[in-house]
Amino acid sequence: MSFYRNAVWFAKGLREYTQSGYEAAAKHFVTGDLDVSLTGREFMITGANSGIGKATACEIAKRGGTVHLVCRNRERAEAARAEIVELSQNENVHIHLLDMSRPRQVWEFAQRFQETHGLHVLINNAGCMVHQRELTDEGLEKNFATNTLGVYILTTALIPALKKSHDPRVVTVSSGGMLVQKLNVGDLQFEKGAFDGIMAYAQNKRQQVILTERWASQHREIHFCCMLPGWVDTAAVRSSMPEFYEKMKSRLRTEAQGADTVVWLAASPSALKHPSGLFYQDRKAVATHLPLAASRSTPADEDQLQTALEELAQTKKKSKMSFYRNAVWFAKGLREYTQGGYEAAAKHFVTGDLDVSLTGREFMITGANSGIGKATACEIAKRGGTVHLVCRNRERAEAARAEIVELSQNENVHIHLLDMSRPRQVWEFAQRFQETHGLHVLINNAGCMVHQRELTEEGLEKNFATNTLGVYILTTALIPALKKSHDPRVVTVSSGGMLVQKLNVGDLQFEKGAFDGIMAYAQNKRQQVILTERWASQHREIHFCCMHPGWVDTAVLRSSMPEFYEKMKSRLRTEAQGADTVVWLAASPSALKHPSGLFYQDRKAVATHLPLAASRSTPTDEDQLQTALEELAQTYRP
Repeated sequence: MSFYRNAVWFAKGLREYTQSGYEAAAKHFVTGDLDVSLTGREFMITGANSGIGKATACEIAKRGGTVHLVCRNRERAEAARAEIVELSQNENVHIHLLDMSRPRQVWEFAQRFQETHGLHVLINNAGCMVHQRELTDEGLEKNFATNTLGVYILTTALIPALKKSHDPRVVTVSSGGMLVQKLNVGDLQFEKGAFDGIMAYAQNKRQQVILTERWASQHREIHFCCMLPGWVDTAAVRSSMPEFYEKMKSRLRTEAQGADTVVWLAASPSALKHPSGLFYQDRKAVATHLPLAASRSTPADEDQLQTALEELAQTKKKSKMSFYRNAVWFAKGLREYTQGGYEAAAKHFVTGDLDVSLTGREFMITGANSGIGKATACEIAKRGGTVHLVCRNRERAEAARAEIVELSQNENVHIHLLDMSRPRQVWEFAQRFQETHGLHVLINNAGCMVHQRELTEEGLEKNFATNTLGVYILTTALIPALKKSHDPRVVTVSSGGMLVQKLNVGDLQFEKGAFDGIMAYAQNKRQQVILTERWASQHREIHFCCMHPGWVDTAVLRSSMPEFYEKMKSRLRTEAQGADTVVWLAASPSALKHPSGLFYQDRKAVATHLPLAASRSTPTDEDQLQTALEELAQTYRP
């Protein structure tokens, strides 16, 4: 079938995509269709310093339009502007520098542009064809990053500006090469099999056509279209397809001929006689599939394409909202998460809430050989509880146990060795534990923050494996044991840092884009909060809760966030202050006066979202998170 597609497409190209194909089609163009004034209308054209983009910009400028040239290279952009201004005698030609393969730059550019400019027409013309699989600085395959993700982000980011304008349009310069491709949503970045730059480019162009159709149905105020310019003699063709160029150079279209339908779609009133969402060739809507070519995709695959792009785009979005979240969170932290914040809150604690005997009750605490975990274990042991310290390192665990026993005079402190980042070990440990012990309270305290993306021996990203999957497996595996006990509880030590994160279920292991260990940790902590809420609704016999300990002076904080520690060390809480709410939630009868599933700070249930921060996830995304974790967990179950 692919041979059939290629053969039919090339025969079609020889007839229609050449200069003679254009000349034949032009005989049927409507005279006067481009006799229009574009004065007062603003046009953005990507890849505008040469080829079809520059030719399009020139024609629009000649008709009085304000043109925004979006280019990577300033020198070439300035040369193109000078030429366009000279030919059009129109000074309203502006340069904007942008690399379309850098998604975060694309978001930032689109936001800045809308603050100072209106926009009537967006022309997505920039393209890329590299023949060796090449990754951008953000870890994205270069063709995909430029031709698909960059176009997706720029278009969706500018839709609000377009909707404010009269007669808004989006024209995407696709390619007839897309006719040989069927959408392959399972390998958007060409990670599987031998890499073929021409086929990667054609796949990207198929994706552009599908996106155009979907945007047209979702944003009816805007006229969307895409087009193929034919086989055009451009510098890009000469450099990216030299063999094709040598064979076909006498038959290739001029840049002006390649740009003709772009200009018609962007400027002519006649283009609006056709429905939004169509694919054009030489001013005429044409089919997006060759006959009998089996290149049609399913609606489900097209949904998946748009969902995947949206999720990936959001991971790259450095928006005003994320800045807002971070700023509001830090101001909140200075008031509430410091030692001063704890002391202010402690004035309202109920005296006697922790005057309890825990004799006969068994507590499991992960990450218990230092910091908040050890401080929690010590307070529970002082009240007579049997404590199970779950630690990675025997030497440090034994030192912690000795200290806890000395301070509490309670010998019922037991060591269990476990690496929470190793899911099979977590399953095996939970199964063994239940065979010999009861359990009243599980305290998920162990955490991990690594700043370089690191994989475990099982191939899992280290933060995710420890903070999310490990917690998920241990908790779900121990639920049967907890349900056999009186007053069972699960306390998860989360973090206020989760307030700056919205659940990103599309990239649980941080495979897309630049890696940020602090944001990965915060995302894991958001996931813990969501899991707590869901477990609470699913297992009503158990009291689930999670909490934020504040900014605490621990060895982990000093090693994982040294700059933050140096700035804040005089204001940090003690380990005992950080542990106070953990102990209260695990031990006090007062904690049970609150419903299961809440998030706590200083013995008080608090909101899980900052006001106006747009960090709420959908029930569908939360279902997807739990389903993904369950499926992954089961693959490691003995």
